[in-house]
Amino acid sequence: MELETVKDALFPGLTLVVRQAVVLDDHLMIDAAGCGPPGACPACQHPAERVHSRYLRHIAGLPVNALRLLVRLRVRRFFCDQPRCPRRTSVEQVAGLTKPRRRSSTAARSAMRSVAVELGGRPGARLCAKLRLYGLRTSILGNARGAEIDELVLRLDEVELREEALADRAGVRDLREGHVLGHRRGHGSGR
Repeated sequence: MELETVKDALFPGLTLVVRQAVVLDDHLMIDAAGCGPPGACPACQHPAERVHSRYLRHIAGLPVNALRLLVRLRVRRFFCDQPRCPRRTSVEQVAGLTKPRRRSSTAARSAMRSVAVELGGRPGARLCAKLRLYGLRTSILGNARGAEIDELVLRLDEVELREEALADRAGVRDLREGHVLGHRRGHGSGR
């Protein structure tokens, strides 16, 4: 398969049109617009027919050649014309790129989820900064869910147990006898 356009290289198979690609400092900014058929209303599943409005979403993607990827995506908001539907409007989603109320692409969220499970918050945020992924400590941890959270908690418990074992061996902390830093609690520290 021969690549001919930026869209072919960065967004293969997605229903969008790339209008412009610009490199600014350490960012690659892509102006794009969704061009797929109107989606179904998330509440009643009825296909949308009328466009309510259009607006820009800023979606962070996976880095490209050491550049942070930012997609300025013009999406459509559609009316739901079903009288019994609780929703009046819904926003177009580009399958494989966006999810409702998310600022990162599905691929970037998957990468951050892996970082969160392996490293946790602050170390994960440092790695994301080096990898040119957009992600703060809290957003990285927010990407881990379900069984991944259990795996992360188990890993953090293992780290804590290892730190306690190392501290015990060094004589810094002995929880069995109530010693802290070589002193008994309540003795010698003026407390």
